[in-house]
Amino acid sequence: MTHSTTPDLTLPSPGSPSYEPVLGSVEPRLWTRPLRDLTPETSFGFDVIDFARDYLGQPFFPWQQWLLIHAGELLPDGRPRFRVVLVVVARQAGKTHIPVVLSLYWQVVEQVGMVLGTSTKIDYARESWMKAVRLAERAPGLAGIIPSHVSLGAAARRRRRLWLRQANGEQESTLAADRDHPEIESRYKIAAANEEGGRSLTIDRLVLDELRQHHDYSAWDAAVPAGQAVDDFQAWCLSNAGTGRSVVLNDERDAALKFIETGDGDERTGIFEWSAPDGSNPLDVLALARANPTLNRPGGVRQDGLLGEARKAVEKGGDKLAGFKTESMCMTVGSLEPQIDPETWTARADPGSVIAGRVGFALEVALDQSSASIAVAGYRADGRVHGEVVDERGGSAWVPERVVDLVRAWDPVMVALDPTSPAGHLAADIRRELKAAGLDPDLLHEMGGSEMAASFGGLLAAVRDDRFRHLGQATVDDALESAGTRTVGDGGRAWGRRKSQADIAPLVAVTSARWALLEVIPEPKYDLLESVR
Repeated sequence: MTHSTTPDLTLPSPGSPSYEPVLGSVEPRLWTRPLRDLTPETSFGFDVIDFARDYLGQPFFPWQQWLLIHAGELLPDGRPRFRVVLVVVARQAGKTHIPVVLSLYWQVVEQVGMVLGTSTKIDYARESWMKAVRLAERAPGLAGIIPSHVSLGAAARRRRRLWLRQANGEQESTLAADRDHPEIESRYKIAAANEEGGRSLTIDRLVLDELRQHHDYSAWDAAVPAGQAVDDFQAWCLSNAGTGRSVVLNDERDAALKFIETGDGDERTGIFEWSAPDGSNPLDVLALARANPTLNRPGGVRQDGLLGEARKAVEKGGDKLAGFKTESMCMTVGSLEPQIDPETWTARADPGSVIAGRVGFALEVALDQSSASIAVAGYRADGRVHGEVVDERGGSAWVPERVVDLVRAWDPVMVALDPTSPAGHLAADIRRELKAAGLDPDLLHEMGGSEMAASFGGLLAAVRDDRFRHLGQATVDDALESAGTRTVGDGGRAWGRRKSQADIAPLVAVTSARWALLEVIPEPKYDLLESVR
């Protein structure tokens, strides 16, 4: 887990270079390089730009033009180079306007059979669709094509009913290729991004808006395979930065960056990401310009307003700061509500920490049963509690035998687990193994909800009050960065496995091990000052 220092509130000041007006970056920070020079013959993006300007009266921002030219790269056989186009850019940059114009281009110029537009909610998909409809109906360059125009005469009303359908659950616009071939149609449908959106269809062009909200592959698996049989299929995926729960965005981004760095992987997925470099200060205007390509450009984001929001976010900290980094800087943030201050957690790391007294153990299993973690907690010579993961492997069948080995070696006061968690099914097997080995099966304790809440609160207080040390293990650090919480009992809280953005089993195991150590026998009364001297 990477931690940055607290942003400096004094960084931008009037007269300093970072405070002078800075134009948003036209070129993204991260992007897939073209296979050849991009010209009107090798990229359909030039044609889209001309269409928007000449037919729709909607010229693009410079960054949008750059994107369309590069994402519109063509293979020598005329197909789009990219089957998946991943666009990551800060909010209010005008990213939604791109699929609005593209959808009309696909219908009017390319005349593809099916365009599907999706978003996290059907209302959001409908909003983009209606923007395209209104734009088409008002565009002077489409007066002889779109049925709403008066120039079409008396047949306009009938043709409009065929063009725009919003009844019986249908929400689509259908455009005949031309009057001589009315049987050739291009349809633009909308759907919510879920397990049903796109199924039973053959899709030529796909828009997946707000990809950061795809927390599983249900929507992706419903829509993207619907274009597998289409040679020139293309999916445009648009988003600002995600969190640990943004499974699809993170996987597609990782794969695209791997190809950029190594040349291995899917060369037909392109990424174009306007983002601030990792660890950037929210008050650094140059960093903001990397994520906000319309910064200080006509019709774009204004620097003073963005800096004002940045300053408030830095002063407030917590989820407000995390939200600003995600929405306005396109920086991936593990958790919008970190339960333990990252800097404080880092300060409690001690790679040389060792246990000098009694110990307690706890175990936890990942939600998908893919791995299990066993943690130990014990007293150090200075009286603080040391916690660490002592074993972590794939699956969970190995856990009972390993618990026996650890009990023999360490003689713990308790082995704890949450019976309502994915580790609950191991309780009977662990007791059976302990008994068979001649050990006390009652060493295993199944924690109740109030005890899980006590273990959670106890760890937070111990870290805050400088009574806890850890080794700085990556699996625990990463889990803390992604961890959410759940309500237990009457207002209590505990780690929430299903509300976390990644596997938190290592963190839960360490938290419960500390509770197990302190619960059975009263804590020794160490004089911390004397022990430190």
